[in-house]
Amino acid sequence: MYYSERYADGQTTELDLKTATWRARGAIQAEESNPEGVSEAHVQAAQAAEHAVMKRYDKNNRLSIAHASLAASRAWALNEGELIQGESQQQRQAIHAIWLRDIFGNPFRPVAFSPEWRTSTAVALAGQMYESRDFGAMPILADALQDAGCDSEDMLSHCRDENATHVRGCWVVDLVLGKG
Repeated sequence: MYYSERYADGQTTELDLKTATWRARGAIQAEESNPEGVSEAHVQAAQAAEHAVMKRYDKNNRLSIAHASLAASRAWALNEGELIQGESQQQRQAIHAIWLRDIFGNPFRPVAFSPEWRTSTAVALAGQMYESRDFGAMPILADALQDAGCDSEDMLSHCRDENATHVRGCWVVDLVLGKG
């Protein structure tokens, strides 16, 4: 698990997060001094971590979070072979938009989550997806939520959307797990 995820889950300290930042800076410096030593994906991931932590310590630095998001999407794309060096700003923005929709949902249509929907089945499914990062069971989670009385069309359609990209931090999974 990544330091930032562990920190968000309350499983690590700010000192660990700072240590991750120092290591990220070290990876960036290693890349600069030895281009064959570290892949571009690793450098982008390191920059994402560095900027994310900078945002944590300097709440007025809005550019840090934008840079973190950009570097994270580039690292993911390079690692997955999705976008090559000629990636466009539009392609990056499309990835960011997909992730933001999955993590935050629609901020203009907030969903009220009823504790009654947090059944043992729903929690087990959400927990398994959260830990494994395999979100193939999202339609099953929708069924479990509906069986528990969930009537939120936004929530159910988000789970059942076959074209949706889900990531750790998905707003529905987090609500079921009590993280949202």
